[in-house]
Amino acid sequence: MTQEEAQEATVFATQRFARRQDAWFGADPRIQWLPHDADDLFEQAMVLVAQLASEVGVEGLQR
Repeated sequence: MTQEEAQEATVFATQRFARRQDAWFGADPRIQWLPHDADDLFEQAMVLVAQLASEVGVEGLQR
């Protein structure tokens, strides 16, 4: 296998793996997807963490 063939095979396998993960995790209602390119990604994540903390009663995680 040439280096170019190996690179193409790696890209193909990685994309296939990502599709399988998306299908697997997409079916889980506990997963909250956030846009990776959001300007306020950290803030969105912290809101979810605070919501979860209040649901389970963890003190100190709410903002």
